[in-house]
Amino acid sequence: MNIVGIRFLDDGGINIEWSDDSEHTPEGGTAHSTYISMFGRQTYQHVGTYAEELKQDAEELLAWFIKYKKGIVPGS
Repeated sequence: MNIVGIRFLDDGGINIEWSDDSEHTPEGGTAHSTYISMFGRQTYQHVGTYAEELKQDAEELLAWFIKYKKGIVPGS
């Protein structure tokens, strides 16, 4: 599975665009889009937990990378 993009939406949902290597042929492949709603996040504990962790990880990665680009953190 290849994650193509992740968007955190204003309504609290998350849209994940992805493709599956097993669906690729010489002619191309299929792109998929999965929407995770706030209902799903609130109804299913695992979905809510993973969604919160994903958002937090993305925020931490971005904050670190911005500091790195400014030369604030080592690039090791």
